[in-house]
Amino acid sequence: MGGISIYLFSMITFIGIKTIRDSKCYKENGNLSVMLIILVIGLTTCYVKHFTGVEIGIPIASNAKLTGLSLAALVGIIVNILINYNDFKKEESSPIGEFASMK
Repeated sequence: MGGISIYLFSMITFIGIKTIRDSKCYKENGNLSVMLIILVIGLTTCYVKHFTGVEIGIPIASNAKLTGLSLAALVGIIVNILINYNDFKKEESSPIGEFASMK
């Protein structure tokens, strides 16, 4: 699964970069930082396993690990929450106020 994992993650990476570039959301809120962290973790774990045979991941059971795409997704969610926490709080309070003022 080494080669197909690299191919899959690379395709997802290129599609994600194109989407972010077209929407221009990388200019705000640390989205570029989150994207780069996900890329580094996802591609590094795939390439290290492919070229050295060493598997980098988080063990979740005796015979299961979070590696590659799943590890990058989990880390991306956590990093996005940490970096953009204040923006999430603003979004939670903002729509309620808008709907309340419409009534």
